[in-house]
Amino acid sequence: MSGVYDASAPPPQEPHDTRQTLRRLGRAAALSRLEEALGRIEDLTARVAEQEEAAGEDLVDPETVSILESLTHDEQAPLEWRSLGRRVDEGLTSWRAFWSRPQAEAGGVALLGATMREQAERGRLALQEGARDELER
Repeated sequence: MSGVYDASAPPPQEPHDTRQTLRRLGRAAALSRLEEALGRIEDLTARVAEQEEAAGEDLVDPETVSILESLTHDEQAPLEWRSLGRRVDEGLTSWRAFWSRPQAEAGGVALLGATMREQAERGRLALQEGARDELER
């Protein structure tokens, strides 16, 4: 380059397109914000999983464990339930792990429903017995 302006020289290969540059910068900024948001979501998901795991210890009371064991050790129980009961017995999983994420087990939601129905039935029977006791006084 000689430092001299030559008006007869051809124009640059591509003229600078400000709109394209702005679009490119806008896409890059949007992608950066999206990646930041996804990072925050991953962090929150990990924290919630940790909290659920920690809270899981308090989720399963002995009565619930008793119901789960009776349902999963019944010879007429679905295969998925018996398999879960066997894995708990063998120490491969726990009732706490099941109770905190029943949907992670095959047949887990159905087992959760059956357990809750049994708990409700036991509660209803306890209320009836309490009412009878009150009447007998």
